[in-house]
Amino acid sequence: MFTFDLLQEIVFENIETINKDLPEESHLKKDLEVIIFGDNSSIDSLNFVNLVISLEDFFLREHNIEIFLLDAFSDIDDNFESLKDLVILLKKLLSNE
Repeated sequence: MFTFDLLQEIVFENIETINKDLPEESHLKKDLEVIIFGDNSSIDSLNFVNLVISLEDFFLREHNIEIFLLDAFSDIDDNFESLKDLVILLKKLLSNE
């Protein structure tokens, strides 16, 4: 079972991986309140997609679970914007696993 805390840890680990390829001033902070989607996003769309792909790859590689986060974004409400929202979405997607 994937708890909120475990999913948060997984997201933060994937952020660390992405940050390795970014200049320090572009690093994504490991903070649930960081805005990652929408007009006030602290990351550009390419880094957002990189995070999503990194998470999808992680779950397939480490848990043999195929998730489609980009597809899930079309089914969410307009309130999605933060890392916390991403963890909640992951929990929802993985609740059936």
